[in-house]
Amino acid sequence: LNGHWKHGFFSFAAVGALNVGSIKIAFDDEVITNKPSSFPFTPDTICFERNYPFELTMTAGQPVGSFRLGSTVVLVIEAPANFSFCVKPGEHV
Repeated sequence: LNGHWKHGFFSFAAVGALNVGSIKIAFDDEVITNKPSSFPFTPDTICFERNYPFELTMTAGQPVGSFRLGSTVVLVIEAPANFSFCVKPGEHV
């Protein structure tokens, strides 16, 4: 998901482990990941992209989605030089 927040641009990427589980997007029931029809992999089946025709506003703490068996999130943000995260490395969220 790409968008803007109070300091500028952000990009949120949910990265699921291959053939382990799936990713659920809270506001889009049509997104289905890790489905058998995507095997074997070809250049046109390894990436899922969707552009939404509406503006989505999220509030702090609102669920974006979930992993069905875990993985990781990559977050890229534009922020001022003095920005710091509230969560420290090694802390559980």
